[in-house]
Amino acid sequence: MLSFPPTPQAHLPSHRVLPKIRSSKPAADIQGFFKLVEEAFTQYCKNVEDMPDGAEPVFVHSFPEQRLSATTGKGADQAFDVITHHVGESGMAATSNDGNRVPFKPSVLNTEPHPQKAGYNLVTYGWWESTAAVFTIWSKSNETADALANWFHKFLMKYAFAFQYFLTRGVEHFKFEKRLEDDTDTRQGQELYRRRLVYSFRLQYLDSYEAPQIREVNVNATVRVPAITPVVQQQL
Repeated sequence: MLSFPPTPQAHLPSHRVLPKIRSSKPAADIQGFFKLVEEAFTQYCKNVEDMPDGAEPVFVHSFPEQRLSATTGKGADQAFDVITHHVGESGMAATSNDGNRVPFKPSVLNTEPHPQKAGYNLVTYGWWESTAAVFTIWSKSNETADALANWFHKFLMKYAFAFQYFLTRGVEHFKFEKRLEDDTDTRQGQELYRRRLVYSFRLQYLDSYEAPQIREVNVNATVRVPAITPVVQQQL
């Protein structure tokens, strides 16, 4: 796993100082992670100085067909710089250092009396999942696609390791896995250059449920033992 020492905010230029982050809190789910990336992306774009020339990237969940139509219609020759995201794969995370011990079900983490319902416990259970997220950079320009891919990668690595932005929000073991092969895709008759970056991380999922308390019942039972008549052996 990549390990970059945290960069103290006091040593950052004034326009790069981040607002105070909240305390560590597990992200709700995978969509919670993508929401964090979107928030960081919006924040970064406001102060960034190394944006590729002429690029105005947008970060969206699904491919924006209408946006593409608006940039390729009659008389339109606008830039199309878009970053989309999706889950490449996800599964139960290993709980051992060698990676061989992978649980097949959640674990009970805590059981305590229900604060509002007498006779019930509140049971909290959870599990860890390893997830691979794929970010796809789309552009009409091959050169711009390369520049945006490099820019977006540096942005994620900076927020993950220098600013600890994801770790302090419950995203653990963030790691750059690979850049997939560059290719093109045709949408609405428009050839688009595509770059795909893959990152992995772990998320903890937590949930709770109510369970009736098991009561101990003492049973006093009287057991009657039938009288045993001794058998006297006759001596020969």
